[in-house]
Order: sequence, then C-alpha cells, then structure tokens
Amino acid sequence: KRRNYWVIADTQFSHDKLVKTGYRKEGFEMRILANMGKVVKKDDIVIHLGDVSFYKHQYWHWLFTSFGCKSYLVKGNHDKQTNSWYLSHGWDFVADSFTLDIYGRKVLFTHVPVAEKGDFDVNCHGHLHNLHWRDDSRKSFNCLVQIEDTLAPVNLNSLIDNWRK
Repeated sequence: KRRNYWVIADTQFSHDKLVKTGYRKEGFEMRILANMGKVVKKDDIVIHLGDVSFYKHQYWHWLFTSFGCKSYLVKGNHDKQTNSWYLSHGWDFVADSFTLDIYGRKVLFTHVPVAEKGDFDVNCHGHLHNLHWRDDSRKSFNCLVQIEDTLAPVNLNSLIDNWRK
C-alpha cells in the first residue's frame, strides 16, 4: 500500500483578524479540516510547515492531529510552545526544519523559505502570504494553505512532479 505525503502551512486557526480583514472567510478552520478529511488516509503523513494556530492551541492541535495519520510539524514563527508540548499534543515529529530524500529529490521543509544555496533540490515552505506556489528563481514552493484558495493540503508527489516539468 502506497503512503502519501501531504504538505500544508499557515492554517492559523483562531486568527480572527484574517476573517475581519477579508483574507479568509468565516469558518475557514472547519473547511481546512474537512478538506483534509477528504484526502488524508491513515497510512499517510501530513507535514505542517508552521503557524498552526493563534489561540486555543490545545484544541486546534488535537483536532489537526486527530486524522489517524502521522503528523509532522515544522515550527513557524507563531508556534511558541516547546517541542515536548507539541509531542504531547498529538504530533509525531517536531523540528525547526528537516530534509527528506523522496521522489528522487532532496526536499527541505521549513517555515520561512531559505536561500537557494544549500544541500537540497526543493524547499517546501510557508510564511509568505502573498506569493504563489512556485518561485523558479529560488527552487522553492510556497505551501501556504491559502494559495489558490483551496484551503487544503498539497500532495507532495504531485508538487515534486510539477517541479520537474
């Protein structure tokens, strides 16, 4: 059975200002979770690239990690708890960044994009709220949940396939 890897960033659950400013619609949190439920299976791994929630952290982390799959967190600038706090609140792995050799590429997972130079082929990141998926000059993908207004995780294999083209 094939395991899928899903990438998502900047869910920012309970960030009321996002709704007040019109950046996201009321109820965006449940829409994100519903979309995850449609694609994520128990054998999968979800990699969250930071900024999970603004308030009610315990509640949102429990909900996000309740899909029965493995949940990896790359801490963002708003993820202020200790690694052990996240591990005790549903996450299977927590880091500031990590690299996977997968789908024929060395993929670096970070919250903030890194400079092009480095021992990696592709950088999957979040943090930048106004840039689209791919920046050809930087070999990076912005995996922000808001991109394309999908409010859903991105399949890592599809992302890498698109990068090759």
